[in-house]
Amino acid sequence: MTASAEGRMDTSELIARLAVSFAIEKKAEKIVMFNPGSASTLADWFIICESDNSIHNRAIADAVIGGLRDHKLHVWKSEGLEEGRWVLVDYSDVVFNVMLPDVREQFNLEGIFKDAPRIDVDEKTFVAPEV
Repeated sequence: MTASAEGRMDTSELIARLAVSFAIEKKAEKIVMFNPGSASTLADWFIICESDNSIHNRAIADAVIGGLRDHKLHVWKSEGLEEGRWVLVDYSDVVFNVMLPDVREQFNLEGIFKDAPRIDVDEKTFVAPEV
């Protein structure tokens, strides 16, 4: 966990953890978080998860979008919501991906971030951040 000098999470980590909590509520599976930090100019946090069908992927993405909107956070860019095989939701500092297992295997985003700090989220024990 990234913490400021006062022991609080930084903003991008808070957004990432909120996104994960909304994904868990919709039963996303195999969730991983990557924090490439200064090694990436794209984003501070990348989240990858999956479900077994495109309708479920869209529901997970919609839950993340709606949940973060309730916290006054708006999507910078999103792609794939119509088809649902791979939905990418970009909040600039946080990029959320939900994919079908075959798409996840094909594109292997985990391989891109293999050198970044990785958090394998346990959906049963994950504690949503307090806001």
